This record gives sequence, C-alpha cells and structure tokens, in this order.
Amino acid sequence: MYKQILFILVTAIMLVGCEAKKEIKSDLEKMNLKGKISKVIIATNTAEVNNGLVDAVKTSTDKNYYNHIIKFNDDGNIISYRSLNYKRKRVKEIHYEYDNNKRLISEVYLNADDNIDKRKVYEYEGENLICIRTEDRYTNELGREEFKYDGDKVVKKEKYRNGVLVSSDTLLSNDENYEAWEHSDENGITNHEFIYENGALKEAIFGDMSYLFERDEKGNITKAYNASASPEGFEIFDCKSKEGVHIYKYKYDKRGNWKSRIEHYSEKGRAKFLVSRKIFYEDGDDK
Repeated sequence: MYKQILFILVTAIMLVGCEAKKEIKSDLEKMNLKGKISKVIIATNTAEVNNGLVDAVKTSTDKNYYNHIIKFNDDGNIISYRSLNYKRKRVKEIHYEYDNNKRLISEVYLNADDNIDKRKVYEYEGENLICIRTEDRYTNELGREEFKYDGDKVVKKEKYRNGVLVSSDTLLSNDENYEAWEHSDENGITNHEFIYENGALKEAIFGDMSYLFERDEKGNITKAYNASASPEGFEIFDCKSKEGVHIYKYKYDKRGNWKSRIEHYSEKGRAKFLVSRKIFYEDGDDK
C-alpha cells in the first residue's frame, strides 16, 4: 500500500497511536476536515511538471497511484474504506461498526473475493477502551492490544501476538504539552517523546531520531523533517531524502479543506507526488 496514506489520513496514525490526550473526536475532526461530509476520494500520483505546472502522471502504470475511497456516517466517523492500486484493482477494503455511544466496536477486513479476511474487535470498560482483539475469519485470535489506565488516561499499552507479549509502552510522564513513553520490544528499550503545541504534534522523538512538524494556519502539515539529519542522507517516512525534508503545498476549497497537495522531498527539490481530494458535502460539492 502506498506509504503516503499515513499522511493523507490521520496524522496521528504515523505515530503508532500515541495520543496526547483522551479526546472524543470524530474521524472528520481527526482528518482536519470541516463541514458535513459523506465521502472523500483521495487520489495519489507521481507528479510531473509541464510548462511550469505540476500535474499527475496520466498512465495506468504509475506504481505510485492509489485511489482511496472513504465514506462517513452522520456522526463524521468512517464506515468504509477502500483502496485501489495503479492497476485499478482493490488492495484493501474495511468496514467499521459503532455502538450507540459512537464508539468503534469492530473493523471487518475483506479479501478480493469479498469474504472476511480478518476483523478487529474493540472492548470497553465503562468509557475506556481496554482491548483491541484481532481475529481470523473463524474468530480465532491472532493478536491483541491491551490498555491500562489511571482514571481516563492510558498509562500502559501491551501488544500480544499468538498469546505472546511482543511489545509494551509505559507512560513515564506527561503534562498539557508533553508525553514521554518507555517502549520495549525484541530490540530492547527506547524512549518515545511527544511535544505538542496548541493541541497539535510539534515534535516526535524515537530514541535518537527526532521528527519535527510545521503547520499552516489551518493546522495542516507544511513541513516534516528529521532533526537528526546526516549529510549522507537517510530514510524518512519510507522515502530517501538527503535533506530529510517533506514539503507540502496545498490548494483549498471554499470551505477551507485542502483539495490538492504537492509533496516535495527537499527544500528546493522538484515535486514528487500530487495528492488530490474530491470531497462530497451533504449540501453540495465545493470547488
């Protein structure tokens, strides 16, 4: 699956689910989308420059092409997600179910034959999510994530695979704009730190790697870069960049939601990707 979807969907996803605070937000709010929206279609393409303008590559062999179709319910939460690859074949399809309190209770993953491939089941104790269990199509457990709380704050996360603990995260300290976690897995122990500004992630530190984020006045990321850059270059967000920088340039619709984004992998480098969004508003489309 095209790696850039980690930026296209929910910014927090790329940070392995380490949330700053327990807030009840709809998926539209998490995606920084405003308005009553029923569907969003996201198309990603390799960018090409024609007469000084950036366009999408118009071929059926663009291996960076993906089409993501996301549908929402009246509460602004995702009810289905589908992705198509450059051959226009379905890569993934997920259906989501919620309880009467708008809490996610299941994700159902379908295979190419429309049969259930696996499902995730969400379990709660009061208002707190305590377990996410992954099952195969026969409801056999493949793995699970367990969450422990101090009040309504998550203080420990444990991940199991086939009944064996494979990783854990323990909250070391936090305040309004800062969280520190201890992460433990088969590779040892590292510290993960998250620094926020005005409720948005500003810096994420994973051991000796530090990622910084800059945003525009609408809250969208305009620059993401590795503060531990070396002159030899390194891999950042699965893409090679000597400067280790992602630059994002947006065009917005009348409601303030971005409808296209050009991605660059250096301050002065040429455009690498063009991401377009068609947003379906309940009261009509905006250009």
